[in-house]
Amino acid sequence: MVGRNDPCPCGSGLKFKKCCLNKSDSAALSYRSEERHSALRKLVRFAARSEFDAEQKSAIARFWGDLLADEPDPRLDEVIHSEPMDIAYQSWFAYDFELQGGRTIYDLFLEREARRLSSGERNFLEGLRGNHLRLYEILEVKIDQGFELRDLWDDRRLFVRERAATRQLVAWDVIGGRIGKASDGATVFETLTYFFPAAMKDDLVKCLRKAHKIFLDDIPARGIEGFFKAMAPVIH
Repeated sequence: MVGRNDPCPCGSGLKFKKCCLNKSDSAALSYRSEERHSALRKLVRFAARSEFDAEQKSAIARFWGDLLADEPDPRLDEVIHSEPMDIAYQSWFAYDFELQGGRTIYDLFLEREARRLSSGERNFLEGLRGNHLRLYEILEVKIDQGFELRDLWDDRRLFVRERAATRQLVAWDVIGGRIGKASDGATVFETLTYFFPAAMKDDLVKCLRKAHKIFLDDIPARGIEGFFKAMAPVIH
């Protein structure tokens, strides 16, 4: 059972009492599968508007970093333009990339387009508020059901429903994922997940801690959510 002062299971980084404790599951999570897909399509179309061309250019450079500065490589180009990588980038650009003033595409989309969305579409998108990529260690694999996970940053435990990957990964492997809620309230991974072997865990955590110190020195007012949003391209 999650205590009032425990980190919220939604992954927002807030305490449970200040996040999802008083939310009604039926109000916050009621949506159909097709409404999830349509909401994501509308968000991606909104992010592709020409008014965000300059931001897209800056975001692509940050997401891929020095790889874009290397000599042309057909194999790398194929990876960059593959569907999974496009999903990874579009998710980060919509949810995490900060526009001028600190807002995101996600924020602007809900502000401008909320009235044109169905209640289910709005419920799905509102359920992703505060969502960001984090690293988790697999504690137990339940075949065709999901994973018992430990957040490598704050030691929080959670169960994530998943099927296909339970036959590929084993205990102590590391997953980088964005947590969300299914329409029935189950915790699931949203969009692309990243897999790392157990041997990389200590180095990953060490790099995160070091990066966090630098982050706090540069932007002391930003919280842990802002840190992980900024780290998504690095994890990628």
